[in-house]
Amino acid sequence: MGIGPEISIKAFQKKSLYEKCKPLLIGNKSITGSYLEKFPEANIKVNAITTPEDGLYEWGTMDVIKMEI
Repeated sequence: MGIGPEISIKAFQKKSLYEKCKPLLIGNKSITGSYLEKFPEANIKVNAITTPEDGLYEWGTMDVIKMEI
């Protein structure tokens, strides 16, 4: 798997990120969700989307464009 999901979770925890841009992750919702279960203190929910326009871009929400593997 690698460390990508862990780094993403740490980045999405920072409120300042949302003040500077509209963060968006391209990945697999299942994999992202399983990593979030390992870090419940992150307090982040996954919002699976198909286009960037569908994103919520709210702190505490990780917008993930679905990518199936």
